[in-house]
Amino acid sequence: MSNKSAVAEVDGTVATACAPKQRYFTTAKIAYIAMFVAINVVIGAISPRLGTIKITLTYTVCFLAGYFYGGIAGGLVGGLGDLLGCLIGGQTPNPIILLASCLLGIIPGLVRLINIKPFGKALPYFHIILNYLLCFTVCTLFINTYALWLIGLGKGATFFAYMGIRAASQTPVTAINLALTFVLYPVFLKIFKILNKEKI
Repeated sequence: MSNKSAVAEVDGTVATACAPKQRYFTTAKIAYIAMFVAINVVIGAISPRLGTIKITLTYTVCFLAGYFYGGIAGGLVGGLGDLLGCLIGGQTPNPIILLASCLLGIIPGLVRLINIKPFGKALPYFHIILNYLLCFTVCTLFINTYALWLIGLGKGATFFAYMGIRAASQTPVTAINLALTFVLYPVFLKIFKILNKEKI
């Protein structure tokens, strides 16, 4: 038998038994992750505040990274963006908030694995809506609220009472990111197709 990869035909499909594994962290992907991390840090630094509400577009950046390049890439963008933002700003990173930041990039990568064929071309927009529902509930309402409540920002309120306050203040921020993601998705889809020279 030849030293070349064995080829088998199953159900009319030719499969290579010893096909080389694709590397996850290609040079191009590392460069894109670094770019997204930098954007995330800059956005975090310049995000304006309205009272106690920070108008941040981190959701959008993490979604684009995680959705197009996978949950690991998205998690790195969210986590490193938060970590570097804290260090540059002279703050101590909060490990619980850091977890939530990672999940903002991991969840889009997982959501993209959901395939509902009847949705057709509308499927990515279903993914976007589902992603924001999950990120808002899991990351913003539960994890981040818990982290802030632990350090006393609830000012004596119970956890769920403070969650209600945060839900009211963070809903507009999430809605802004959701709308922006709807607008940017088709634009970035074309950009990533060109950059990667493959169908995404």
